Amino acid sequence: MLRAEKLSEHFTVVDKPEEADAILKGVLSTQLAEGTTKARTSVSLLAADGHHLWSDDFGVRWVWGPASRCRDSIKLRAEDVANGLYGAWKKSMKSNQKTTDK
Repeated sequence: MLRAEKLSEHFTVVDKPEEADAILKGVLSTQLAEGTTKARTSVSLLAADGHHLWSDDFGVRWVWGPASRCRDSIKLRAEDVANGLYGAWKKSMKSNQKTTDK
């Protein structure tokens, strides 16, 4: 599902670990309560050498609007991961820019 999110717009996604600069690993847990599925995920991005680059946890968040009851919570977690990873990448790029400007 991540492949369909923003992740593939900004990063090259490969199928084989040996082709990757970094590996995204994670766990997704779901709970069915009151007819609604709630999803949580924990993810880590590791460099090919195993060095920790980024990690985050994403839990249930409220989505308001007419379609809020129809939103797929697993898809929402995939969006959270894609947005979180992209945000961390942008932040690191800004940090690197400041370092090279000095």
